[in-house]
Amino acid sequence: RQRQMCIRDRYFKKSKSWIHQRLNGYIVNNKPACFNTGEISTLATALEEIAEEIQNVAKDLKKTIASEKEGMIKLKKGKEES
Repeated sequence: RQRQMCIRDRYFKKSKSWIHQRLNGYIVNNKPACFNTGEISTLATALEEIAEEIQNVAKDLKKTIASEKEGMIKLKKGKEES
């Protein structure tokens, strides 16, 4: 939900109902609401940027796990040497 608001706020500057109407194809003024070509391009860019952000977070998490494992190994070796 928060990410949807982020897309709406960051890329479209439109109301919550506006994006819901287009995502769900609701009937507005007797025709299905849809994105125009420019809005589809904007949505594609938004999804690409969000995907990149998610990949960066995943990489950071893997680095965190690796450094924690390294720390655990050092702690374990330190106990063995005592």
